Amino acid sequence: MDNIQNTISDEDKPKSSGFLKWCLFVFIGIVILMVTGLLAIELLDHIPRIIDTQANDQYIIELKATSSPDFPFGSQDGRIVLKENKKTISSIDFELRNDGKGMDACNWKVDWKDDRVMVTIIGEEQQDERYCLYYNGDVSDLSSDLS
Repeated sequence: MDNIQNTISDEDKPKSSGFLKWCLFVFIGIVILMVTGLLAIELLDHIPRIIDTQANDQYIIELKATSSPDFPFGSQDGRIVLKENKKTISSIDFELRNDGKGMDACNWKVDWKDDRVMVTIIGEEQQDERYCLYYNGDVSDLSSDLS
């Protein structure tokens, strides 16, 4: 009789420990995928994207976004790159304060000179920032002169 009782109770035992392990495994997998996805998005967000280019003979100047605007109304990082025959001569990083809007071709003005190119960065929530990128590789920040 005891054997029958033990057999019945073994069959009636819940098999939830295997199910709990499976649920835990699935949960950990989902967390790992979410963290990996968020890191990938963050890394992809910091890959420079060319927004606009302008050319003058063998020189090209590029306006690049190096991030997305900070949510919800924050600034966006950018870079100006001067190239001669596809070779980078110089570059300078800047911060665009444009009310959370993404950078576009309206956010800069380019003025070509004999020995340099003058770039003005224009944002809705900032004074214009001016930079000189010389054809010899030098860079000047003229923004402090505007005050």
